[in-house]
Amino acid sequence: MLIIADRIDSGRKHVAHAIASRNKRFLRSESQAQAQAGADYMGLKLSPTITSSGPAVAWLIDNAQQAGDLPLCLSGIDPQTILGVLPDLEAPPLVDLSGLAEEEAVEMMGLLAERRARVALPLGGDPPFGDGKSGLGRTAGRLLSSAAGSGLAREDIFGRLALEPLALSPQSGREAIRFIAEMAGSGSGPGLICRPSDLSRGGRDRALIEQAFVAAAVAAGLQGVFMDPTEVRLMGLLRASLMINGDGPAVDEFEFNGELQSEALRII
Repeated sequence: MLIIADRIDSGRKHVAHAIASRNKRFLRSESQAQAQAGADYMGLKLSPTITSSGPAVAWLIDNAQQAGDLPLCLSGIDPQTILGVLPDLEAPPLVDLSGLAEEEAVEMMGLLAERRARVALPLGGDPPFGDGKSGLGRTAGRLLSSAAGSGLAREDIFGRLALEPLALSPQSGREAIRFIAEMAGSGSGPGLICRPSDLSRGGRDRALIEQAFVAAAVAAGLQGVFMDPTEVRLMGLLRASLMINGDGPAVDEFEFNGELQSEALRII
């Protein structure tokens, strides 16, 4: 299970301000908090306003690396900027190709393979969770074929589910769980990752929606989540779900601490 911390999102005012003011202390604090909470990647999600400034992107990536030991997940960054910073990355990144045109994504894969990067390919569109016959939609199928032929290792290729908010599409959660189970059961599809907060957007009780979805998605075979690992309840539920489904250490071997331990065991 990959845990991709999504706290550094330049769409949030305090993050945008920290980037604009070149606040290194903010990045150090974030990196330490995310690593201690159990994140595997430190996500950097940048808005067009930030990515249009080359110096700002370069500063952020350079100092995010120096702030801690977590490798980076790059989202919302234009292809040329990503290719420009790849040689300077100390650890192979996870690059989220969502939002790119199909041609751009395909062009990048070979270069990312040379750097031993991992990629998250967008799954959605035509229709959102496949055609009900072959499992994957046409565009997703072409992207996965291109990824397999680019030199990327199979274990480094992930599919990112585009979750529709329940407030707009009441069946989207159920369809996503069905698709996750279908792909996991086939044994031939990519590991699937998603952002549960996309599902809860615009709804009431967002935290409960995300917790319920994560528990069901882990049971269905989800391989990764974009989330805030410092959210104790969601993180506790995720770890408890992994234990229940046999994908984590036994309860007596699992190393929890403090509030997270009591929360996870209460949920069990």
